[in-house]
Amino acid sequence: DILLNKSVPLAEKAGNVEKTAHYYSQLGTILMYNAKFDKAEIYNKKTINLLESKKPGSTILMLAYLSAASNYIYKGKADEAKKLLDKAKKILDPHPESTHYPNYYYNEGLYYTAKGDFKNAQISLDKGIELAKKYGQGQLLQMLVFRKYNIFLEQKNFASARQLLLEVVKEGTLIVDVNNRKTIYQQLAKTNEYLGNMGEAYNWAMKYSTLSDSLSNSKMKEKITELEAKFQHAENQ
Repeated sequence: DILLNKSVPLAEKAGNVEKTAHYYSQLGTILMYNAKFDKAEIYNKKTINLLESKKPGSTILMLAYLSAASNYIYKGKADEAKKLLDKAKKILDPHPESTHYPNYYYNEGLYYTAKGDFKNAQISLDKGIELAKKYGQGQLLQMLVFRKYNIFLEQKNFASARQLLLEVVKEGTLIVDVNNRKTIYQQLAKTNEYLGNMGEAYNWAMKYSTLSDSLSNSKMKEKITELEAKFQHAENQ
């Protein structure tokens, strides 16, 4: 609501291209996080179109490329994502000490995982983990660690997958967010089931069920759609 009805209109009124693009990118991230990938793509393209023409080489554009790449991967368009990863890398290359490299490697790892290239996915994620530790990026570090779970799962290494998830729960950073907590609990139920630990699988499934209020989740998504539709209408007017 704040982004749509306050931030974007004020940034546009001020003629601040970078701020406007940044807020569009934030909207794209929120929509992606709520699995509205088509809507997210619209705002990612708005961001990129604004900045490629007026602020090429900017950090905000580089981050927009990474966010849009993630969204393409979730949509099953890994090849489109690779084009944006290459553009982001081109902006990063002159700055080898940039603190944005862990984010880049996170998305590169996501790309390789989607392509089934688990060897390179692990290399990318390990690079990101090393740098995230160096730069004290705790949240991103745990996101990178969690992405290794996908590799273990695809390789049917369920024991390692379970151990990694338990370490993520114990560390605590990611599970502060309820959506992350639901995902991790659900995956712990799944991996324990694969391992035949039916009692533990049941316990994690119950924890997931307690958190998973589908009606509330549905209402939240409806509200996001309603706000976005109102914003589009206002822009058209």
